[in-house]
Amino acid sequence: MRNRLTTHSKKNWQCQHPLFAFVELPKDTPFYQRHEVENDLLGGYYAQLQTMPKFQLMNHQ
Repeated sequence: MRNRLTTHSKKNWQCQHPLFAFVELPKDTPFYQRHEVENDLLGGYYAQLQTMPKFQLMNHQ
């Protein structure tokens, strides 16, 4: 998780103080299930707002 947050924190989010949230899953959670959780969160966001998160599909530099 440290590596992923470090990578994300270095991206240009076009805001001064980006916020990050996380949920700890059991260590033995398979890779595919972690992706399913991510996709479910994106689906829930879309269901509520009828749009994807602003920076989800952006090519960050």
